[in-house]
Amino acid sequence: MPPAQDEELSKEQISVLYGGRGSEGKTGRLEYGGKAIPEEGCLGQSILDFRKDYEHPQAIETARHISSQSYQDSMARPETQAAFRKWSAYMKEEGYIYASPMDPPSVGKFQEGPVTAEEKATAQADVACKTRTDLLNSWFAVESEIQQAMVSGDTKVLQELRELHRKKVAAARTILTEG
Repeated sequence: MPPAQDEELSKEQISVLYGGRGSEGKTGRLEYGGKAIPEEGCLGQSILDFRKDYEHPQAIETARHISSQSYQDSMARPETQAAFRKWSAYMKEEGYIYASPMDPPSVGKFQEGPVTAEEKATAQADVACKTRTDLLNSWFAVESEIQQAMVSGDTKVLQELRELHRKKVAAARTILTEG
């Protein structure tokens, strides 16, 4: 039974649960009560043990490739570039100079410290311009079209991955309901 919300875990419990990640810099073999603690801890090891029956590296790589390649391809499509130009023009009307919606988050000043009034104003303008240009829906349509074409070439392996995910979810539900 997990500890109550207001209970603190002891250092030993954290070490057993998380292994090397929870052992405050200790190196070497971890033990508790004379028994070895898995490097990943009991929690990490149980996750690894649960996952291994549902792994399909080829399918995972295929899905990962489709996701990353379709994103890159969609960025280069004329429809997306036109939508970015519209967004950029509306941002300029709001007083911001950005070539693409990918630019504001990558600006160094927006990545550190507490959120500033300038960041909030930029984000509000960004959302307003995305809404005004329907950027997200149009970009989604382009990327979806690319993904559908890519998926059709790898249907078998992706169906295998989907089936493994279904089995994994069913097994997890069983564990949660039956223990």
